[in-house]
Amino acid sequence: MDGYKVIRGSGVSMTSPEGSVLLASMFGDTFGPDDVEVFPIELPGMSVMSPHLHTADLVAWVTGGRMAFGFGDGLADRIELDPDDMIWLRAREPHSEEVVGNNKVTMVIAHVRPFGTEPA
Repeated sequence: MDGYKVIRGSGVSMTSPEGSVLLASMFGDTFGPDDVEVFPIELPGMSVMSPHLHTADLVAWVTGGRMAFGFGDGLADRIELDPDDMIWLRAREPHSEEVVGNNKVTMVIAHVRPFGTEPA
């Protein structure tokens, strides 16, 4: 699908030089370091987010727990991410998100500025 890309088990630390290069590569050559904001996020177990979209490209790097994203017609196409998996979402790609199971999820989010979230 054109609206997202998944990288499974990158095998590098996100704080390493290799991790920084991998994260930056998810955005391609279009954006420089001053265009991207990076921050950690934590979601409690069983969290479910309503269908939404982001106004700019976004990368989510799962560092703990399991996360699921829904795409496509009725958001029925489900992709589950484990720790060390990453997903890139194109701006304005409708999706849903939920934490899989009772354990919290930790992620590092990187997005292009300016950034906003809207209902899908």
